[in-house]
Amino acid sequence: MAKVLRAVNNALYEVDIRDIRSSVATMDIFEGKRSPHIRYKTMLIKRALRLKLNSNTYIVSLLITRERPETWPHGRVECLANTTFTELREWSKPPIILQDVDPDQYAQHSMMHPILKTIKQHSRQHSIDVGIGIPLAEPLVFNAQTSDNRTGYGDEWRFGECISVGTNYGETTQYYISKLSIDRA
Repeated sequence: MAKVLRAVNNALYEVDIRDIRSSVATMDIFEGKRSPHIRYKTMLIKRALRLKLNSNTYIVSLLITRERPETWPHGRVECLANTTFTELREWSKPPIILQDVDPDQYAQHSMMHPILKTIKQHSRQHSIDVGIGIPLAEPLVFNAQTSDNRTGYGDEWRFGECISVGTNYGETTQYYISKLSIDRA
């Protein structure tokens, strides 16, 4: 189970990607379904990515929100990457050599396209601007499963009438990756 690194005024739940053993348990804490039974407003997934630019290494953390950020224009289609904890774990391991990467080499359906596009906008030839709360260039959907998504598969029927609507296998809840936090390693 992930440990809470810091909880500030019930607003921010911080968790390190390396400490997440169960994504369902992590999201249940975020939703207030597990101890400490606080429904947080945002979640910061620390160390989601490691980047290397020249001799400098950077750590990128992702800010997750429930609601579509107001700064994103309405009517604009999100990058519908099927971004999940599984994909985050894959990207968190090897450092990405930034000077060798063009964001457009990643398909539009990859979470890396909008993230690298944003980072490239905040980088210079030899360094990256470090900072907290850097908004993403494009909206990015993050799908995660909570225990509510596992309440029982399929509907319950009695005498030809649906009496209880269940969930579908693999059902997820939709969140948004809204901002990045970039620090030097």
